[in-house]
Amino acid sequence: MSCCPPSRCGLAPPSDYKAQGKEMKLGDLSCYEIGEAKKGAVIVIADIFGVASGRHKGICDELAEKGYYVIMPDLYHGDKCEFADLGTEKLPAFLKKWKTEAWQPDMDIVYKHLEEKKLAPKSI
Repeated sequence: MSCCPPSRCGLAPPSDYKAQGKEMKLGDLSCYEIGEAKKGAVIVIADIFGVASGRHKGICDELAEKGYYVIMPDLYHGDKCEFADLGTEKLPAFLKKWKTEAWQPDMDIVYKHLEEKKLAPKSI
């Protein structure tokens, strides 16, 4: 199954794509990280479909190739929506559960991690 509806461009990685980064933990927070900070740091935030869907890791890998240290925290702690959830009561329930306030403590952990590495995220 494609990651996207037929009316949208496909965002799935090539079937033979292998993520270049590594999974790591910041306390209980699962993260994907890659790269060296030649140009700075980037925090990638996954959409409602979760960190393992689409091209999230590929995007992280591409940014790392351009000289950035990249970290993608799993702010939904494994929770995610499926395409079948769109237009159902599951989507508003997911959005209500994962308001900014719900994942702000995890972002504080990510920022602390970057501070310890003496990095500041770039706005791109």
